[in-house]
Amino acid sequence: MKSLLLCLFVLLAFASYTIGQPVLNYADIAFSAQTNISVDSVSFVDVSGELGANQSWDFSNLSGEGSPFSYDVVETASTIFAPEYPNSNFAYDVMDILFFWNGNSDKIEDMGFAMMFEGYTMMQVYSNPKTQIEFPLTYGSSGTDDFENTTELVGFFSSDETGTRSWSVEGYGSLTLPNGTFDDVLLVHVNENSTTVQDVFGTVIELETTTEEYIFYAADFQFPLAIFSTITTDDGFQEDTSTSGALLNTQSVDVAELAMSDLRLAPNPATNYLRINIPTLMDRGVLQVTSLTGQVVREIQLTGQASVHIELSVADLPRGMYLIQLRTENEMFRSKVVLE
Repeated sequence: MKSLLLCLFVLLAFASYTIGQPVLNYADIAFSAQTNISVDSVSFVDVSGELGANQSWDFSNLSGEGSPFSYDVVETASTIFAPEYPNSNFAYDVMDILFFWNGNSDKIEDMGFAMMFEGYTMMQVYSNPKTQIEFPLTYGSSGTDDFENTTELVGFFSSDETGTRSWSVEGYGSLTLPNGTFDDVLLVHVNENSTTVQDVFGTVIELETTTEEYIFYAADFQFPLAIFSTITTDDGFQEDTSTSGALLNTQSVDVAELAMSDLRLAPNPATNYLRINIPTLMDRGVLQVTSLTGQVVREIQLTGQASVHIELSVADLPRGMYLIQLRTENEMFRSKVVLE
């Protein structure tokens, strides 16, 4: 009798553990062409202490820092770089930079990125794609994947990256954002380590990068509801750590109210320094220099600018393409720069 009661107790405990756990398949978050995704940059939140079952994550107090980023999802076959990414089925278009992916019933893979800029062509191609997540995705599932890619800006530099990405689903529950509460959310914890070897005009630079991310997924959303990242880079001389956060903005952006212009940069390509012209005298603004992987490598708060330009030292940054963004309350200024 005691054995029977013990078995019933174990079964009931297991049932209570499994009931209510969300399960995501690719069909639940599959990308579709012509979709526009709007994402807010927010302050970093450490959620490492909020893991486990039946969590209630509350980020309702987080507000976007500047104007949202806009992503257009397109079919890879419709892009000029399609022959270089034969195993990709969709891409994000971010300021004419195409980030290529492959999504299927088993997993979502990163395939690389490509762009053209003032006669330059820059491409990253994975010889061994980076698996982002595998399906079905549910509490307790995990995986590890090795990846390898080559990035080349023809005539300037090339780099080779190898690394390992590990992920595990370490929580589920409800998530409250400024625009509402979402149920059946999965929290994925990611750890990624990579080594990048760059050849810049015959000079070899080795960069170690460690990335830790907490990513919130839910059905019917093609982009994660929230991402909080910590990125550490070490070039053998200096170690830098940066944090960032992003929330899916489910509200449409009224582009008629958002003025967007290009920043004037010189020199471009740049080597040791970069001069950025400020369009107007501003009482408030944020200037960011961001790598194509999303890492903010420079950030300056602008308050009552008395000068019409800012001069930044970029000699210590890895060579490649960067995004320069100046955000005010109602305006967004963006441009790209090549470091050679």
